[in-house]
Amino acid sequence: MQAVRRIGDLPVYSENRQTRINEDFLLKRARYSFAKMGNRGMEDLIPLVNQMQDAFSAIGQNANLDLPQIAVVGGQSAGKSSVLENFVGK
Repeated sequence: MQAVRRIGDLPVYSENRQTRINEDFLLKRARYSFAKMGNRGMEDLIPLVNQMQDAFSAIGQNANLDLPQIAVVGGQSAGKSSVLENFVGK
């Protein structure tokens, strides 16, 4: 399993002071949103990931986030939804 990278650990390449201020604001906003999210569920996760991708794009970084990938396979009424809901805390 790969280590999780923190947004604040990403390098910033901007030379312009105003651009660095804007980048810092975007990264802090993404960090705040993530911390505020807590365990609210999957419906809030997608907009958060989109916001993080926007922040990365704004600072010219590649937004290849190592997001978890999962497949749940089973017959009808086998409990697939229950398994996924347990992962997201519902």
